[in-house]
Amino acid sequence: MSHSGGNSSVRTVFGELTDVGQKRRHNEDHILVREDLGLFVLADGMGGHKAGDVASNLAVSALVRFFETTVCQVYFGIPPEGFEHLEDDALRLYFGLVKANEEVHRASAVVGNHHGMGSTIVVVYVAPDGNVHIGHVGDSRCYRVAAGQMELLTEDHSFVNDVLKAKPDLPPEQLANLPANIITRALGMREDVEPSIRTEAASHGDVFVLCSDGLSGQVSGDEIHRIVGTAEDPQGVCRELVDASNTAGGRDNVSVIVLRIDKAVSVAS
Repeated sequence: MSHSGGNSSVRTVFGELTDVGQKRRHNEDHILVREDLGLFVLADGMGGHKAGDVASNLAVSALVRFFETTVCQVYFGIPPEGFEHLEDDALRLYFGLVKANEEVHRASAVVGNHHGMGSTIVVVYVAPDGNVHIGHVGDSRCYRVAAGQMELLTEDHSFVNDVLKAKPDLPPEQLANLPANIITRALGMREDVEPSIRTEAASHGDVFVLCSDGLSGQVSGDEIHRIVGTAEDPQGVCRELVDASNTAGGRDNVSVIVLRIDKAVSVAS
């Protein structure tokens, strides 16, 4: 699938795939691509009684609604402390994620069997000027493959990473004993959330890979890099990545979006 938005200076080619995996009964991941908005969104829900599915679906739809209603606005409010440097498009993503958190948290407080539900989220927003803004909450990830190298553009909001920040010299054997699956931020967990936002200038041929921890927790970075390659066929790459996770045991739902930036297209005046 490909896209070149009416106001965008870049053309994107993408694939997307989500799978329940080998062990779970329900798929609590949710992915959505809105080419007209430049949005590529992946969420991984959590909570009992299928509430994870509700949370991830609500998180994605709330973010998309925010973008639909702010499409003609410069917006969006006063940047919070520490985020004053963000440009308008990045701020739009920041406040969209804040809004998504509000909606998931409100729903978890109102419906009894949804209490405590939450969702991670990772978003790539390809802005009209060609810049790529990456936002995330939790441990769903975004990688970039460029010039033969793969770089992790997100930092998991996890207990392990928090410990490492406090104790960067922690011995590997102690690190190995830390619980690996505890996340410290998610949409809906609290009334307020602080998303992480970064902006990257995209070049022709750059590939962005969004994934839930069903991929990153089961398939090594080197293997992900090998499979992605130059992403000549993004949908085929998604299939291979999901197959790799399931071959490794498929202990979790697995979702991926693979997005390649093609050459710039002329913008109509």
